[in-house]
Amino acid sequence: MVKDRETKVLLLEVAEKHFSECGYSAVSLKDIASEIGIAKSTLFHHFSSKQDLYLAVVEQIFQDLKELLRDKNMFSESYNRESFNHFFRNFLQWLDENSNRTKIIIRLQLENSEHSKKLSKRFWVPMLKYLDAIRIQLNPSRSKDARVAILGVLNSMIHFVFSLDSHLFLFQDKSREDLLLAYENHVLLNVQHILL
Repeated sequence: MVKDRETKVLLLEVAEKHFSECGYSAVSLKDIASEIGIAKSTLFHHFSSKQDLYLAVVEQIFQDLKELLRDKNMFSESYNRESFNHFFRNFLQWLDENSNRTKIIIRLQLENSEHSKKLSKRFWVPMLKYLDAIRIQLNPSRSKDARVAILGVLNSMIHFVFSLDSHLFLFQDKSREDLLLAYENHVLLNVQHILL
């Protein structure tokens, strides 16, 4: 039973790497199975199809992100400007530390509308409701269009981290950390504008 659990965890890790590098359609289950030294039939013991494996990987990504935000008291009832900023800082840090997962989020948005709908329902909607609650408490008169602005900031963060390494050559005088810090400041300025 323990070996079964270990195999499943390993399958998810290797699949995450493959899906992030190649995208859903180019991933071969045979390659994933052979990389961890199991038969393809063993893979099917854990996941009934490539789509089943992909959805498990995506679910794990967002479950881990949800837990990170919960651990950092992101979804508390303490609605203030700092908790709003704290949310965006932690989200940016998570994206940066989980580059394979950031790539999968991007691919998910671009490749499959059904997955995007599930993602929106299970993850973006609760996150936007939380951010809306803070925004409303801080400035009840602000237009509901602020939700669109918040979603825009979240998406720009994902795209920025996704493309950062490939665009570092444009900023030869800055380190990756310097760019992330500058971008974080840019995000927080946008966030303050949303709250005004």
